Amino acid sequence: ADAAALAALARYQTTGRVINPLIVLHTTGDDVIPFWQATMYMSKVRSGRNVTLIPVNTYGHCAFSSFELLGAFNQLVQQATSVRPQVVLSLIRRG
Repeated sequence: ADAAALAALARYQTTGRVINPLIVLHTTGDDVIPFWQATMYMSKVRSGRNVTLIPVNTYGHCAFSSFELLGAFNQLVQQATSVRPQVVLSLIRRG
């Protein structure tokens, strides 16, 4: 790639430094933003205590059910009010 283009992209890179609680709710079959991008971001925040990835095993971009959205919101509230480290939730399966 062109050196100038790479230099311009550098300012858009994430640091992985997350101060506030964060939920990453992502469908595994996202046809717009691939799921691997969420896992790549999680590798940057591996030591983050307030970051939780919730993979939803379905196709589509932001194709979450009301139940999945409310569950993610509940997890965010727990993270915001708790001092316990959060762990990656197991895969949500529909059916």
